[in-house]
Amino acid sequence: FGAAVIGAKFVFPLLSLVTGFADEELIDALQEALTARLISEGPDNSPRYRFAHALVRATLYNDLPRLRRMALHRRAGESIELVHQDRIDEHLPALAHHFTQAGSGGDGRKAVEYNVRAGERAQTQFANAEAVAYYDQALRLLPERAKDTARRELMILLGEAQRRAGDPAHRETLLAAGRLALRDGDVVVLAPAALNYRRR
Repeated sequence: FGAAVIGAKFVFPLLSLVTGFADEELIDALQEALTARLISEGPDNSPRYRFAHALVRATLYNDLPRLRRMALHRRAGESIELVHQDRIDEHLPALAHHFTQAGSGGDGRKAVEYNVRAGERAQTQFANAEAVAYYDQALRLLPERAKDTARRELMILLGEAQRRAGDPAHRETLLAAGRLALRDGDVVVLAPAALNYRRR
C-alpha cells in the first residue's frame, strides 16, 4: 500500500521509510509482488520498481482508508525530503503532491511552500499551465488565518502565471490582489499587480 501512495514508480530506500518495514520483511513483500507480476524491477537489478499496470496501483490506493492514505502521503513527503535532500528541487512536484494529499494530517505550511516552489520551477521551464495549477493549489491551501500579505503575493504569482498561460482570468486575479493591496495601503504588492494587469 505504501508503494501505491508513492506513485507508479518507487525505489527501495523510499519505500522502506514510508512503510517502516524491516529490510528483510520488505524484500519478502516485494518478491511476492514480483512473483505475482504486480510490479516489475528496474534495469540492471537496481532497487527501482514500477507497477505492472496503473489499475493495480489504483486498486491498492483506493482500498486504503482515507486517514491511512493521508498518513502515508505525509510519510512519503517527509521521506522524499530525507532521501533526496541534496536534490530537493528535482522532487518539488512529488513533494507538493504528497503534502497536499496529506491534508489535515500533514504539514499545511509545507503543502503551501512546495506548491509555490513547484509553481516557480514550472515557470522557469515555461510550463505555465502547470504553474497556474500549483499556485492555485497553494492559494486554496493557505489557511484563513494567514496574513493578507501572503495571500496577495500568492495572487500576484497566480495572476502572472495565468497571464503567461493565456488565461483571461489573470485580470480578475490581479484586480482582486490590487484591491486588497489598495485597501491595506500595500504599495509593494499594488505596483506589480497594476503592472501585470495592463500587460497582454
